[in-house]
Amino acid sequence: MNNYEVLYKLAVKAENKVQAWQKASTKCPKGMVVLEVNNKEDMKKYTRNITKLRRTQGCLTDCIAYYLNLHPENVPFFVYPRKDWMKRVKQFFKKYNYSAYWINVTDVPKRGTHIVCGDSLIWKTYAHVVVYKSGKLIYDPNYPSDWSDKRITHRLIVQPLDKPTGK
Repeated sequence: MNNYEVLYKLAVKAENKVQAWQKASTKCPKGMVVLEVNNKEDMKKYTRNITKLRRTQGCLTDCIAYYLNLHPENVPFFVYPRKDWMKRVKQFFKKYNYSAYWINVTDVPKRGTHIVCGDSLIWKTYAHVVVYKSGKLIYDPNYPSDWSDKRITHRLIVQPLDKPTGK
């Protein structure tokens, strides 16, 4: 019996959706998130293994964690769901008193620490994110790194928010 069948049986035995959620949440393997269960067909559709996604598609999360000197588990997985991912990035930086936005560039940033984006070598419609410091690549979540400076397409500009002046 796989995890989906176990969760489905727990949900069917429950009297309502809240009870199903509680039962499924306690029996879920670590990193598994149950969004909603209506029937057995929906089980596979709405169940995602966030831990696996973070490892394979979490370069933005890892680079932001590196930039802010945080553990990656303390940084949200921004790109899932895909809709409004940049809004979540901006909100996260705002929490740390920074503003963030992307600009188009093709050259290596020479001064400071920067989060840089470029085309993915693995997925054609995806991007990959790394961190540069003083013109050198210092962090690539994919080890060993296949990154080249020619792949750069965007840079994340991170600036401190203006502190309000009090009287």
